[in-house]
Amino acid sequence: MSNKRAADTSFNISEIVSKISTFIDDSDETSLSYLSRTNRCAYLSLQRDRGRIIACRVENVPSLSQFLNRQLSNYGRILCRSLEIIAKEGFHLDPRDSASHSSLESVFKLIGENQALNAFAYRTATPNCPQEFVCAPPRIWDSLRTSSGNLQALNIVTHACNWPSVFRLSFSGLRSLQLVLSFSTTPFRCRKVDYDPKENLWAVLVPRFLQRMEHLTHLVLSLRKAEFDPGFEMTDLHFPALIAIDISASTAPRGLIRFTANHPNLVRLHLHFKESTGQGQFRPQHLPMLRALKLREENSGTFATFLGRPSESVEHAFARRPHIEHFFIYTAIPGPHREHVCATRVVGAEFICVSLSFQPHYSARGK
Repeated sequence: MSNKRAADTSFNISEIVSKISTFIDDSDETSLSYLSRTNRCAYLSLQRDRGRIIACRVENVPSLSQFLNRQLSNYGRILCRSLEIIAKEGFHLDPRDSASHSSLESVFKLIGENQALNAFAYRTATPNCPQEFVCAPPRIWDSLRTSSGNLQALNIVTHACNWPSVFRLSFSGLRSLQLVLSFSTTPFRCRKVDYDPKENLWAVLVPRFLQRMEHLTHLVLSLRKAEFDPGFEMTDLHFPALIAIDISASTAPRGLIRFTANHPNLVRLHLHFKESTGQGQFRPQHLPMLRALKLREENSGTFATFLGRPSESVEHAFARRPHIEHFFIYTAIPGPHREHVCATRVVGAEFICVSLSFQPHYSARGK
């Protein structure tokens, strides 16, 4: 067999079969026939698997459209179950933009007619980079409507000019949602240069949009570059099956404490705010099933909110939630709270994973 990496060799079925056939007598037609059928079945199986989960850069969508048409011709149906479009900042200024997004509309139409899609993503190339910005044509979200009822996982980055189109959709079957809302108003980065997000009733529309997802188990919500108080209200949101939530924003959404209290089955809680919650404290009876806690912010407010008063012992605070196994804090904490957090190292022996990361804290006066 040729000298290749194991990963390449394992998928080179024809070479494997060729190697095996050298040990089979030419007169043994039964074995050769069986080997031939095995070869073909393995090849077709790999082809089908390759077509089920697809990730494609936005500039290559025209080729994706051709690929799916061939898939329909060869198998009589669309095999793709998961589609991920990797968007590109400033792509609306690229001459390929029109052809790419027109092809994406065709892809959605083709997939929608076959009711094939279970998961869809329209995201940036670096999901964890809050500075990266993408702006899709609103018509893209309209063309997703035929598949919206079948989707179980959705991961999208949307700008204010997209919100009217996005929020009209109903993703009633979703189990997992990752939603990034970008508030950037820089004209050259947006398709609709005169759009002002402050004129949009998004603070009302987002809760309505989310509340239609009654089967949601995992929610990741990120508010990027809000130049004003977004005023997002979570108080009345309720997802009976929710077990994990991750929220990042400049300011904690209103009603966060009540929201978590109404979801006792939460197993994972990740909070990332520039400002503290300022909404009271989690009660001892809140979050009884919590296993993973991740807090990240520029001050100690969220940590104090979770653990209680600075004078409270760490042992007592964590005794309320005996199931916690993973504990992560990344923050710039002033002296008293830093000592309080460091005390968790004593409790840390009972954890599977404890990670504490501190940055120098500077007051507003620069001291």
